[in-house]
Amino acid sequence: MGAARGELAPSAIEILEPGEHVHLRYIVGAAIAPAAEPSFIETASNISTWGMSLTRALAAQLAQPNVEVLPLARPPLDVLHAGYAGRYAQLEAAFNLFASNAVRRLRGATGDPDAVISAHDDGDIRIYLSSPFEDTLNDGFRWPLHPLDDLAAVLGTISGMLADCRISNVCYSQTVLPALDAQGQVWFARTRDIQLAVAAPPRH
Repeated sequence: MGAARGELAPSAIEILEPGEHVHLRYIVGAAIAPAAEPSFIETASNISTWGMSLTRALAAQLAQPNVEVLPLARPPLDVLHAGYAGRYAQLEAAFNLFASNAVRRLRGATGDPDAVISAHDDGDIRIYLSSPFEDTLNDGFRWPLHPLDDLAAVLGTISGMLADCRISNVCYSQTVLPALDAQGQVWFARTRDIQLAVAAPPRH
């Protein structure tokens, strides 16, 4: 056998700080099927038949002291589509983790938070959760859009998670907002920013 190919070199999972994190990794392989038979991608598409066994095996192999690992398997795809699907799955898992933790923290402090979903001119969809009673209690998440993204699907994923968290006060920006605020910082729009934008008279 020749030297291992370098295009798919392994990469370590680096945990640089305490807390919960989402990492994306691929299991790459090849399969041969008769032309008249279903492909491996088709026969393995039902993840319920093998996903739990793979999750247990990966958790055992990746186990480290003082680290809890929860692999989340996804159905197999061809290499061309797996890159995009993996990126979306990572963002979805990261947002779910953000939303559940932020809502729990804010709800425990002052009650249900307000949520703002806004689009920005750097290609971000941003989600901002904040207490209506205490300005210092807030948290934000950036979902960078990809050229292949279906915007309706992205918004459906985001709003669906907020609904699962029982967040009823969700405000949507009707216009694309600047990426930065007046101080040059990444801007997460608050509910009152959206309300002011709606109330402002149109420019001629």
